[in-house]
Amino acid sequence: RYFETGIMAAICCNTAFMLLKVFPWPTLYWETMLETADAVFATIFFVECLLKLYALRSNYWKDRWNRFDFFCVLASIGGLLLSLVPSLSWISGITSIVRIFRIGRLFRFLEGMNKIFMALIMCIPKLANVLGILLLLLVLFSILGVNLFSTCKLGDTFNEHGNFRNFAIAFITLFRASTGEAWNEIMHDLSKTP
Repeated sequence: RYFETGIMAAICCNTAFMLLKVFPWPTLYWETMLETADAVFATIFFVECLLKLYALRSNYWKDRWNRFDFFCVLASIGGLLLSLVPSLSWISGITSIVRIFRIGRLFRFLEGMNKIFMALIMCIPKLANVLGILLLLLVLFSILGVNLFSTCKLGDTFNEHGNFRNFAIAFITLFRASTGEAWNEIMHDLSKTP
């Protein structure tokens, strides 16, 4: 039990250190400190993985969380090794995305959070249906917008970046408006045009 608590604390500390990445760095040693912390946490998780492999043997692979953790450990080690090669250091940024998901292991120990997370996972197929309907509406209204507003003159907000001159830009304009970005200004520009 203490071992799991220590690993959970290490996951929280690792996430906190990942939050400290900023640019430009506040001091000269900032990047070195973060790289050292990454190496320390990768070592901790690697040792945890080895200990679990030794203790559980072939049963280690039966648990999904262990397989997920093994993948995160491989990504951490791969990212550290690739950061040593200057031409491949950009790949280590991609592996840090995988390492962020390690905090998902906390869901296993927090009952309420685990229920909410599993409900979210089970809703994803239904959200795909909602996304399909939204895309269908955007396509239909983009076609309608091109037919109605393609000849309107450009204004301040209704400009080359947001207009209805062709389907692609109309789709982007409607998506932008659906997020609330300057929809009323586009509406006012369209109401001024003859």
